[in-house]
Amino acid sequence: MTKNKNERCPYCLGTNLRPKGWNTKKTKRRLKCGCCKKQFVMNGKSWFVSDVQEELIDALLLERISLRGICRVVKISLSWLLCYIKKLYSEQPDDLNYDMPKSFDVKALLHILRKLYLNLFIYYKIPKFVFKK
Repeated sequence: MTKNKNERCPYCLGTNLRPKGWNTKKTKRRLKCGCCKKQFVMNGKSWFVSDVQEELIDALLLERISLRGICRVVKISLSWLLCYIKKLYSEQPDDLNYDMPKSFDVKALLHILRKLYLNLFIYYKIPKFVFKK
């Protein structure tokens, strides 16, 4: 248990915290939550992305801005952004709500293709000076 009762786990907000060594630079104490078993450094960097930032990321993704550009603008890591995009894709339906036609008219399709082929054939076989004004 920690001495300060105001310290809480940033993941589950539990107060059952135990010391778990030091960070890599040996400057801050690492803690482990007794409830969710996650480790963290108190007053460390905030890795949580707010709802406002997620809305901004959604808007930037719709604008087709590069992923690294989005990371620079919102100040997030590329790995977090890739995990977020993966989560967005997993929420989409597999068929994207598209209904395939049961059957289609082959004769009409062939007729359209023949017309296109005939038009292209006529255009390329007739000399160019015929079409001059």
